[in-house]
Amino acid sequence: MKKENEQITIKNDNGDIVGEMTLKNGALNGLCIWYNSNQNPVSCGLFSDGEPYTGTFIDWSKFIPDLEKEPYRSNLYCKDWVTMFEISHLSTEVRYNHLIETYINGQKID
Repeated sequence: MKKENEQITIKNDNGDIVGEMTLKNGALNGLCIWYNSNQNPVSCGLFSDGEPYTGTFIDWSKFIPDLEKEPYRSNLYCKDWVTMFEISHLSTEVRYNHLIETYINGQKID
């Protein structure tokens, strides 16, 4: 039986959207957008069968080392990491650039 896509919306405690993504058969598949607490997009990319395919992606394992082995596994990835990340930067400007990875056609661009 073919499973339908599941739209995931991740919200912070204030109800603001911090992430939007799609799962297919439990894996990230399709558009993924992460937003900062000001509701500005910080990354936007397409997943294919649980792997980054094209666009920019946040690798949360660069902030939370426990995710290192499987940074894009959906049950770990689809959480409000934005709030935790931004709270850790209260005394400094929040920048996501060191967490961002860029992919084109499934290949990571260094």
